[in-house]
Amino acid sequence: MSVYAHPTKRGWQMIKIFHGRKNPAEYIPFDGSREDALALEAEIRGTIDRTDPGFGDLLPEFKIAYRNRTSKRGYEVLENSFRHLMAYFGQFKMRHIVSSLIEQYKAKRLQEGVKRRTINIELSGLSAYITWLNETTGSKFQRPKRFGKRETAPPLPRPLSVPEMVRVIHCLKEDIKAMVEIMAMCGLRRDETFNLKVFDYDHESRTLNVRNGKGGKDRRVPVSSADLCLRLQAMALKRLKEAEEKAEKEKEKINFSELLLFPSPRTGRRYTDIRKSILAAAKEAGVAKHIHPHLLRHSFATALLNDGADIRVIQELLGHSELATTQIYTQVADVSKRGATDSLAAMFSGGAANVALVKKD
Repeated sequence: MSVYAHPTKRGWQMIKIFHGRKNPAEYIPFDGSREDALALEAEIRGTIDRTDPGFGDLLPEFKIAYRNRTSKRGYEVLENSFRHLMAYFGQFKMRHIVSSLIEQYKAKRLQEGVKRRTINIELSGLSAYITWLNETTGSKFQRPKRFGKRETAPPLPRPLSVPEMVRVIHCLKEDIKAMVEIMAMCGLRRDETFNLKVFDYDHESRTLNVRNGKGGKDRRVPVSSADLCLRLQAMALKRLKEAEEKAEKEKEKINFSELLLFPSPRTGRRYTDIRKSILAAAKEAGVAKHIHPHLLRHSFATALLNDGADIRVIQELLGHSELATTQIYTQVADVSKRGATDSLAAMFSGGAANVALVKKD
C-alpha cells in the first residue's frame, strides 16, 4: 500500500492508496495541506504510535472521518477551530492535555478578546477529536470542560422596528423580498421559508401551511398583507405553469406537491442563504443594526408584544412547544419599551428645563 498527496487542477488534495498491482487504487478526498497528507501516510504506514500520539499525529485521519459525517459549513467551523487549537496544543502529546492546560488555553483566548461562546466552539472541536481518539484507539483521554450556559448566554437581540423592517423590505426585489416579508410579517424561520411548497399557500384562507418546522411540528400561519397574498398566489401559479411546460417538453413526470415556492434562480433547488442580500438592503436602507434572517422573526414577535398581543397567541404563531421559549421575547420587548420611555423622559426633561427658563425670565 502506498499513500501520497495528489494535487488536482482544482488545487485540493486526494489521497491515493494502492492495494497492489492487480487491485484498483482507492482515492479519498482530502482537504488538508501536503504536510497533513504526509502525516496521514505515516500514520497509515504504522510509523505513529497510536497508544501515545502527539496532538497532531492522528488529526488528518480524524478530519477525514469528521468531514464524511458533517456538512460543509460544519467542517469549515472545525478547520477554523483547529487553526487555534493546533497553534497552542501542537507541541504536546495527547496525554499532556489535561484540565489545567485547557484552562490556560481558555485564559489565553480570553486575553486575546475572544468571546466565551467562540472558545466553546473551539473546545467542542477538541472534544469531538478526543471522543474519536477514544473510540478508535481505545484511549481514555478526558474531554475539555467548557464554559457554562450562564457564562455564554447570548446577548438579547436588538430587533428591528417596524419602520426599519419596511425600509429594508423596500430595498429588496422579487422572491427574496417575498421571503423577507414572510419572515418579518408571519414569523417563519429561515429554513421554514426556504422549504415552502407551492401548495403550502392557501389563497382562499390566506394562510401558509408550515410543514416540519422545528421539532417536526406543523402549523398554519395567517398572511395579513393583501399585497403579499396576491404576489404569493402569482408565484405559485407561475411555478406550476413552469413545471407543466417542463413536464410536457421533457416528457417526464413531476411531483407537483414538492415544487418549491421559492426555488433558487441559479440552481433551481432551495435557497441556502440570503444573508448577503439582506445586508445589502439594510445598508441601502440606512439600518446600522446587525441584521440576519432570524432577527426578522425576533422583530416580528417583539412588534406583536409591543402592540399588546397575547403571548400565547404569539407562541402559536411562532410554533413554540413551551411558553418559556416565547417569554424570551418579553425581555426584548421590555428593552424596546424602556428605550421608548427613556426617549419620552428626555423630551419631558427638555420641556421642564424650558419651563424653568421661562419662569426665571
